[in-house]
Amino acid sequence: MGVRRTARAGGILTVLAVGLLVAACGGGGSSSASDGSSSSGPAVTAADLDGSTFESTSVEGHDLVAGSSVRLTFEGGSLSANAGCNTMSSSYDVTDGRLAWTGHPMTTMMGCPDDLMAQDTWLSDLLEQGADATLGGDELTLVSGDVTLQLQRGSTDPAAALLGTTWTVTEIITGKSVAALPSGATAPTLDIAADGTVQLSTGCNRGRTTVTVDGDSAQFAPAGITKMACPPPADSIEQAVLTALDGKVAVTVDGSTATLTNGRHGLVLQAG
Repeated sequence: MGVRRTARAGGILTVLAVGLLVAACGGGGSSSASDGSSSSGPAVTAADLDGSTFESTSVEGHDLVAGSSVRLTFEGGSLSANAGCNTMSSSYDVTDGRLAWTGHPMTTMMGCPDDLMAQDTWLSDLLEQGADATLGGDELTLVSGDVTLQLQRGSTDPAAALLGTTWTVTEIITGKSVAALPSGATAPTLDIAADGTVQLSTGCNRGRTTVTVDGDSAQFAPAGITKMACPPPADSIEQAVLTALDGKVAVTVDGSTATLTNGRHGLVLQAG
């Protein structure tokens, strides 16, 4: 009887030991799964992002306006954001892997369709509230509530996309309004060579200028053009083009569309 009780006790101890070992292993796995880590990469620091531009590749939890994307540019402690309409910019920080603007953003004042204006507000709210950020290689992932935004590191020199392309003016920006060219008007064009030489047509007169690009801006030299008198509406179109291309302009490029803004004036261009 004593021997049998000892054997039984030994068996119970063995089962308990195995059970504790399994529980310990299971507990370790559960802790790892709930520690908030992301499989997309380690938490981000500001130094990881500085000097980079990221373009969205996918968005969950929000439907982007058709044909639009999100572009984030990190430069010298400033984060500029564009979602297909205005460019917004503010200082930013990354604290414990959470990325957020640290001030109220400054923004361009271009008038856009209502859906793009609403998308500006959505992106501004996301960056002001902050998002958990991870970086895997060149892929930046931002998670905020139900939204997961994935972006790919790309060029930090968007204005360089102007070079080597012929651009056609499709819309004219004045203050907060964006107007299509009048029906029947000849569209102005900018044939920009890779070296920055520009063959310019205003829709009436023709001429030449040069452009240098730097980051998200372009500097146009004074244009030399012919002096033919232009009837309406070609005269007002020409004046709008020459005003927009006077000196330094801000540049945003979204696929085959470029937007040039110079204070209250600007142009929307289409490649090809």
